[in-house]
Amino acid sequence: MKRAGRVTSRRNTLFIVLALFSLAVCEKDRQEFEPEPNILAVMKISGRQYESQEIFIDQTFNIKDTLSRDEEFSDISGLSGAEVVVSSADDTFYFEEDPWGLFSPGHYFTLYQSPVFNDSTLYTLEVCLPWGDTVTGEAYMPGRITIYWPGEGDTISLSQELCDSNLVCWRKSRNVNRYMVHLLYPEWGYVTDYYYFVGDTSCAFFAEQSSDIPTHWFVPLKLHVMGLTPEYEDYWDPRSYGESNLSCRYGVFTGIALAEVNVYIVE
Repeated sequence: MKRAGRVTSRRNTLFIVLALFSLAVCEKDRQEFEPEPNILAVMKISGRQYESQEIFIDQTFNIKDTLSRDEEFSDISGLSGAEVVVSSADDTFYFEEDPWGLFSPGHYFTLYQSPVFNDSTLYTLEVCLPWGDTVTGEAYMPGRITIYWPGEGDTISLSQELCDSNLVCWRKSRNVNRYMVHLLYPEWGYVTDYYYFVGDTSCAFFAEQSSDIPTHWFVPLKLHVMGLTPEYEDYWDPRSYGESNLSCRYGVFTGIALAEVNVYIVE
């Protein structure tokens, strides 16, 4: 009986030693894990040229963080010290880190340029990271969108739309396969959820979304039509599992086209 007790005791001691060794190895691996850059370079195209563009670079320690922004994932921090350039055969746009100190680290802007992108040029993103690695990506930008109806300042009657729907319609944007339409308050944010379309350039938006649209006689709402390039879709669509067009495989380089008009909504 004593011998059996000694064997069991030795086995327990060996198990504890192995467990502590495994824990030490895991802790060592966790400490030495190289953080991965996660780059969100979304160029915005609109009828009114944007005065600047922004690129955000995360530094993530967990692969799940590259595909989620849930509060439970806390291993994300903006990455300072990168060199960021977007270029083509004819133009080069340099991005500088937030000089005003208004944002958290990792925000890079075109400070002294107003980039004018076209929809027939292949653009290249190049990010030189502080530790010496370089991340690249290529993308075509979307063409500008023009809303044909409604016009600026038009009044929309929801009761009339239910009987005789006028189609919200816009000009097709090059390099875009999907559009999103929604309403928002100019000051306070969204009124309706995004309304998705594939390929179409018109929809009976007010008739189909009437139950979610408030009526205000004197407050204009902004109608947004947004065109998404395939890279944007592939990265944010759960069905594609965060497919990236960057060499580091985390993040995306893409463009979105935006058009907007102010409308008045009545019953």
